[in-house]
Amino acid sequence: MAEPGSACGRPVPPLIRSEHLASLDEAHRRFREDPFQMVTWEGFLEPARASGLAEEMSLRSDLDPVYGLVPEDDEAWAETRGRHVSREEYERAREEERYFLFRTTRSWSYRPGQWRLDPACPFTLEELAQILDFVQAATGYALSRVRVWGQRFEPGDFVGDHHEDRLGRTLTAHLPVTPGWMPGGGSELRLYGHAGEERIVPPLFNSFVLFDVKGHWRQAILPTPGPAPVHRFLFWFYP
Repeated sequence: MAEPGSACGRPVPPLIRSEHLASLDEAHRRFREDPFQMVTWEGFLEPARASGLAEEMSLRSDLDPVYGLVPEDDEAWAETRGRHVSREEYERAREEERYFLFRTTRSWSYRPGQWRLDPACPFTLEELAQILDFVQAATGYALSRVRVWGQRFEPGDFVGDHHEDRLGRTLTAHLPVTPGWMPGGGSELRLYGHAGEERIVPPLFNSFVLFDVKGHWRQAILPTPGPAPVHRFLFWFYP
């Protein structure tokens, strides 16, 4: 993996903490041996950058609510695609019909060789390149693109169990950026294994949770009880 260097003649500050860059061989082993094909890094980003992203997410006003009801047909259930609906339709639905509710920014993508990125993206072009390089080195997968967006989970928000092995995705990563999250704060990631086992992953501040979307059956974001919202960045990686 290339070390952070310079782009367009200017220095590129390191994004990922040096100890994680220095232990990629160990991370690769853990990823390969884990039954869910998951690996987690705590204290992933440089502290000042993680704090800056946390502050930005807490202040962003461009997070739109997304309302979803359970699928209506067998094909949609097979892919666990929810139905995006209006707030009014969601609120009229029975509890068992509700599939997801959270707030999200638009998404941004990066490919190697790309030279422009919408300035509204919380990450710079060089930072997304660093993340893509890091994930390739940690997993051994050849990747061509990363997509990222921010999410806010307010009291009552959740995502029902679904799988992400669709639309060409290979890997997913979660980067929680809510300082001070404590047990009981909700918004935990739950993975359902192929053999029925479960794993619950808390949204610890500045942890990077990376997993192969084929390494488990389905996943969910548990309800957020509140009162404080939980923020995270979600990454999808493509071959």
